[in-house]
Amino acid sequence: MATFNVTNTMDAGNGSLRDAIAMANATPDADTITFDSSLTGMTIGLTSGELSITNPLTINGLGANLLTVDAQQNGFRVFNIDNGNNDLIDVFIDGLTITGGNPIGGGGGIFTSENLTVQDSIISGNTSTGIEGQYDIGRSIDGGGINSYGGYLKIVNTDIINNEVKGQLADGNPEFQNDFGDDPDGGGVSIRNGQLNVVDSTISGNKVTGGLSDGGGIYGWYSDITVTNSTISGNTLEGTALGSGGGIYNRHGNTTIANSTIANNSTLMTSEFGSADGGGIFSRNGDLEITNSTVSGNSAVGLDRTDGGGVYSKNGNLTVANSTISYNSTAGNSADGGGIFSSSGIATITNSTIYGNSADGRGGGLFSEGRTNLTNTIIANSTGRDAVLKTSKIDTNVNNLIEDGHYNPFLSGDPGLGPLQNNGGSTETHALLSDSIAIDAGDNGGATGLTFDQRGQEFDRIVNGTVDIGAYEVQEPQPPAPEPQPPTPEPQPPTPEPQPPTPEPQPPTPEPQPPTPEPQPPTPEPQPPTYLQRQPYHPHR
Repeated sequence: MATFNVTNTMDAGNGSLRDAIAMANATPDADTITFDSSLTGMTIGLTSGELSITNPLTINGLGANLLTVDAQQNGFRVFNIDNGNNDLIDVFIDGLTITGGNPIGGGGGIFTSENLTVQDSIISGNTSTGIEGQYDIGRSIDGGGINSYGGYLKIVNTDIINNEVKGQLADGNPEFQNDFGDDPDGGGVSIRNGQLNVVDSTISGNKVTGGLSDGGGIYGWYSDITVTNSTISGNTLEGTALGSGGGIYNRHGNTTIANSTIANNSTLMTSEFGSADGGGIFSRNGDLEITNSTVSGNSAVGLDRTDGGGVYSKNGNLTVANSTISYNSTAGNSADGGGIFSSSGIATITNSTIYGNSADGRGGGLFSEGRTNLTNTIIANSTGRDAVLKTSKIDTNVNNLIEDGHYNPFLSGDPGLGPLQNNGGSTETHALLSDSIAIDAGDNGGATGLTFDQRGQEFDRIVNGTVDIGAYEVQEPQPPAPEPQPPTPEPQPPTPEPQPPTPEPQPPTPEPQPPTPEPQPPTPEPQPPTYLQRQPYHPHR
């Protein structure tokens, strides 16, 4: 296992990315490519063709916003990952922006037939273009951003945005139903015969145009797709024939959506036989499971049959739990199931909110042609009746609130919901207003296995003893936050009492002296001794 360091932004030659990949391809081991820090903020422009990876490899970029690999619209993709045999190799790409690819065929940014993980990266501004056919179905053009065939594809903390797949009719003016020219699929990501796992990522603003168009954001064929903590939004199909799955399309595989948002995706078919299904999600011949997620603002518009503005499920079981399906729509000559369309399978919907959806045909909120199980669910404010069931009954009907009262719900009337907005958690929800009839009106047994409401941790699913109807649970009132107090000062030592000023230094006090004697009269000078004078003797007179 060797490490090769890229030191310049040249297309080829010593120190280039192309040269590092060539050296890695020459060894059978799983090598690593790194980039010198001097390349921070720079772009590696490709001029001589795609970068071909044939052996196990890890590419550690400097960061998606710090290093770009750009094919510069030169008629080829950025990376081609294929070892030429059936033994899958593992390739990791981390910390790059991949842009400017525009090959004829699939995989505008990356084509892979191996196991690929893309992490902390941006795949943006790539295009796959079809070749004009003549009176036949033409060829398939897959994956404006990434096209994966036969391997495992994992996308982690990555933005796949503003990529496009362009198809075209064979002669621009079809006269026969099979004159569809190219088959463009997967504006952001396409996967066939593999497995796709999208985590903490955004797939947004991708586009598919022309021909038989499927999967504006994600396209899957005989593949299992899992989307977790991610956003699939603003992806579009604009076709002239048949088109399905504005956000996600998956056929012959299972689809799992958890803690995610599928919003504002669309399918638009303009030919006289144009059929557009599944504005948000299209699933056929596989099971579809949606939990703790929001599907909102998606639309399906076609001149022919158009079903499932938010969710379309056919020939598979549909499970929706703790989720919100709001403001989706279908429009056309025969447009059913504005929120959800379910056919030829079992639809099981638990503690979910289906609100404000519309259909030009039947079932603005829900249209079901198979068995339908509803528990603790709101269906309200729909255009085109809240629910239309071909079996004329709800097979399992437990504590539901259907505003227009069809199918003998537990409650009917206005559910009292707030707007779709951020009420906590990672996805938008409709809060239950304080006077909502859905509060404490659910069945606890029906909520078995649901620990939290749609918003996740910190939002218990059962509060006050009885579960609420819908995806949102009113929580116990919290005590008001205390008013801010000034910070407590740190304790200080006590201030000393004032002291008299220190006297200026004095000369030392002399030791006490004996008192000075009072002055004495001067001592007389010594005199010669005085002798008594002998007096002359005088006899008595």
